[in-house]
Amino acid sequence: MNHIFDKSGSMSQALANEICSGVYRENTKLPGERKLCEYFKVSRTTARVVLNDFEKAGIIIRKPRSGAYIADKAIEIIEQELKKPLLRTFFIMPPRQHTNPLIRTVFSTFLQYANPKIQASILFQNELTENIPYLKADDVAVVFGITDKKQLAILNSKVSKLIILNSRDDKYDYISPDNYTGGKLMAEYLLESGHRKIACPKFKQENLDTEFNRRHKGLEETLEKSGAVLDTFFISPDMAFEPKAFSEALKYFLNQCDGISAIACMSDQMGMNIYAQMNSHEIRIADDLSVVSFDDQYYAQYTCPPLSTVKYPAESLGIHLANALNVYLKDGATNIREVIEPILVKRQSVKKLKKGEKEKIFYKGIN
Repeated sequence: MNHIFDKSGSMSQALANEICSGVYRENTKLPGERKLCEYFKVSRTTARVVLNDFEKAGIIIRKPRSGAYIADKAIEIIEQELKKPLLRTFFIMPPRQHTNPLIRTVFSTFLQYANPKIQASILFQNELTENIPYLKADDVAVVFGITDKKQLAILNSKVSKLIILNSRDDKYDYISPDNYTGGKLMAEYLLESGHRKIACPKFKQENLDTEFNRRHKGLEETLEKSGAVLDTFFISPDMAFEPKAFSEALKYFLNQCDGISAIACMSDQMGMNIYAQMNSHEIRIADDLSVVSFDDQYYAQYTCPPLSTVKYPAESLGIHLANALNVYLKDGATNIREVIEPILVKRQSVKKLKKGEKEKIFYKGIN
């Protein structure tokens, strides 16, 4: 277990889990306060609060001059308590996101660090009706990948708090990667590698303030300041899942270019589409055409060549969300406006141009 504890709720959850899993068995003695503080990395005051709560609940029994012992029915009591959520949280996302490993990481990390009194459930966007019968006025809705302003407004009217993950909207609370900085990092990496003419595939989106558009803006403005050229071609979101349609759109665009040396993609999935199309035309990634993308999906380090990408801070989002709702559960009110800066992971898909080679164009179209 990775212990990053600074609240009694986190220690309570971890200690309860360890009792239920048999680390501390019924009728056995718990370590002393000092050892518990060291193990859970909390203050003595926090440890005492947790132990007092456990004693009141009947999970532990304190014996004078001996210490604290696990009660006979500790596991039963813990399981009963866990069935009584104090805050219901619904993760709401489009159906296509069910296979997204990044949102799965956010969700699982959230469960690890959230107070056990917070019950988490998942709803898909197509399950929502006008009345939204699942949601109650004291629930929290956590939204991922939904940008429809009307639907967001309806959701917000049904719950006590709406939190947007992955993007930003000043009307609501949000926890988001700094997508603009992600685009900037891609641009700076390509510039320092000597690339001056770059292409970028981009989804057509009515909402200009999405995570993809923020990444593109960071890329575009950074390249413009340096005098580099960015050629953007637009595709519909459906093309990302239709290889033939994507191939035709990419082929048409690239054949209109005078020539490019690199492609910046707003997601690793798009980067993999580029890999597939270039390989089918015997264009070598990195040697003939550099590629950088965003997300750092699990497969990025294993592609041929390994894909340079901006790491999506999924674990950080999960921890920040858990901490925010732990505070909300305790205090009943909090404003959440958190932006998490991503990091660039440099691998072998971007070629560093040698001195005097900067004007060489590696890619000259598809036949």
